[in-house]
Amino acid sequence: MLWVFRRRATTGREAFDNKIIGYDADARVISVAWENIKRAGLHEFIHVEKKSVSDLELPPNVEKGLLLTNPPYGERLGEVETLMALYRDLGDKFDEYFHGWKAGVFTSNEKLEKALGWRYFKRYKFVNGALDVALLLFGLNADNRFKTPWLSSQEYLQNPSLWRVANQERAAMLANRLKKNQKQFSKWAAKNDISCYRLYDADMPEFAFAIDRYESEQGEVYLYIQEYAPPKSVNERASLERLSEGLKTIADTCEVSVNQIFVKQRSVKKGVSQYEKEHVEGEGFVVRENGARIKVNIGRYVDTGLFLDHRAIRRWIKAESKGKKVLNLFSYTSVVSLHAALGGACSVLSVDMSQTYLRWAEKNFALNKLKGGNYKFERANCMEWLENAVSENESGNKNQYDLIFIDPPSFSNSKRMEGVFDVQADHKFLIESAMSLLSEDGKLVFSTNLRKFKLDVSIENGFEVVDFTRKSLDKDFERNQKIHKCWLITHESSRT
Repeated sequence: MLWVFRRRATTGREAFDNKIIGYDADARVISVAWENIKRAGLHEFIHVEKKSVSDLELPPNVEKGLLLTNPPYGERLGEVETLMALYRDLGDKFDEYFHGWKAGVFTSNEKLEKALGWRYFKRYKFVNGALDVALLLFGLNADNRFKTPWLSSQEYLQNPSLWRVANQERAAMLANRLKKNQKQFSKWAAKNDISCYRLYDADMPEFAFAIDRYESEQGEVYLYIQEYAPPKSVNERASLERLSEGLKTIADTCEVSVNQIFVKQRSVKKGVSQYEKEHVEGEGFVVRENGARIKVNIGRYVDTGLFLDHRAIRRWIKAESKGKKVLNLFSYTSVVSLHAALGGACSVLSVDMSQTYLRWAEKNFALNKLKGGNYKFERANCMEWLENAVSENESGNKNQYDLIFIDPPSFSNSKRMEGVFDVQADHKFLIESAMSLLSEDGKLVFSTNLRKFKLDVSIENGFEVVDFTRKSLDKDFERNQKIHKCWLITHESSRT
């Protein structure tokens, strides 16, 4: 029978007029492959060499052919995220050099399949050892290339291995802006005992990010990056390219480990609470602001526990609080309450519907060695709490406050409350009720981040109202005065 196989081998060599070319990034594997090729006497027909996917291009003197590849499957913990970039590179190379070819890709991970960015025409399933594997067959023509991005924005946000610079000149402009801002704000922040500030806020239209820089008491720097969701009119592929490029440039320029960079996408959320939980990640760390020690958690919630844009308001409240009774409604983690207490308030009441945030607030007070009955935290629906407080006052049980702060969510339909809260629809009742609890010469600060918000005319007619927005913004927020709106409201009898 041996002569039969030899005759077939000879016939095959005579009939085969093409070339098989193989690549691998591992030089040792290439060496072994050459030895096997020589033993088989096929060195005239097969050529192998060391080359990575990033160096892949069309072989010389070859127009069309078949490309087969068996890239890593990502079976080990954490490997899939790392391999996303490899598969994406491979898909890009298909697009750049191999139009008109056929391609076959072995893989066992559907997430990695999507990273290729091509529509396969056939899928064969089989078992390779203990793994369920698929052979995907592709026709590499324009119709089969996904016209929309094959990775979601969130996948880019959470996978630093995908971050890369596509346009060096554009990236350099962003890097220069970041360096300029860092130089400007770092001196100001150090002078004012601020360890967290907004470093960048869509300063360049090409990079629609808000970048907040947090420095812990131990000197570790974290970046909290929020990508403003692009409008539908913007090409998704171009948007993701700029997102990837921006993240890579930010990490390199700010010299922060990717493990200490947290990225989230900001979009208009309809029908959900402003303070919803996102995902559990990390235990947080302590930062400083205006003499206060504050615990923040960048990875666990949609917000970090510290609204940086309210820093100037907190400083003002601290200066105004000495000897005052202070009420903080929708208190969140009660950092405003903390500043009031540090400012010498005789009592501070924080009201919020979330027990999680109230416990967080108590920890912040403990961090600053503030304890005792003068500082109270009450879990309640603020609208119901106000209604009850007003009823008690009307029944003769007077309980008034000298300083009230209200920063409600734009919208909330929490399961812990009946109906929904809408700041535009409900702010009239909210402010009027709070004003009935305000002492004759007291001050109420009302803030909202709803950009289309309009203060009810009856509020301006019934009380002394001063637009406090400009004064409520610190240096790092001066370039984005739409971040929130703020009013200082007093009784007409207290006009000076």
